[in-house]
Amino acid sequence: MGSQTKNSHWNSVAGVLRTVFLDSAEPEKLRVYRAWEAWPEVVGSANAKRAQPTRFRNGKLFVTVFHPALMQELQFVKERIRRRLNRHIGAEVITHIYFGRGPIRQEDAVTTSPPQRTLPPFRDISIPPIDNPEVRAAFESLLTVRRHRLGKPSEDG
Repeated sequence: MGSQTKNSHWNSVAGVLRTVFLDSAEPEKLRVYRAWEAWPEVVGSANAKRAQPTRFRNGKLFVTVFHPALMQELQFVKERIRRRLNRHIGAEVITHIYFGRGPIRQEDAVTTSPPQRTLPPFRDISIPPIDNPEVRAAFESLLTVRRHRLGKPSEDG
């Protein structure tokens, strides 16, 4: 328990980022990448397939757009897009949005269909051999709680 208090900075993602990025001391800048997550909701899923944020620098969000007509359409609503993205981010991080024409890579395009399941069914997941008993117990506890929440029986019965 004492180590938990001593290393309380490891209890949150923000704490970990502040610890890992000591030089920059600006993990808040990493929040801008919430714009990538919010993009389909803000511009609509059809537009998100044809226009994608590609980089962020000094308050400027650069967006690659597949077709000039869409670029013009987005230009008319870019201030609204900027405000909505900043609302999702939780801060006025994006000061300008610049649209540029270019190809959209399909693997980066937002899809509306869920990804294919690559994991085995949850009931078939088990804890692999772990030498550290504390780590193993933590994983077993997580698995048990998750199974309980999903209404699945635990391995114990």
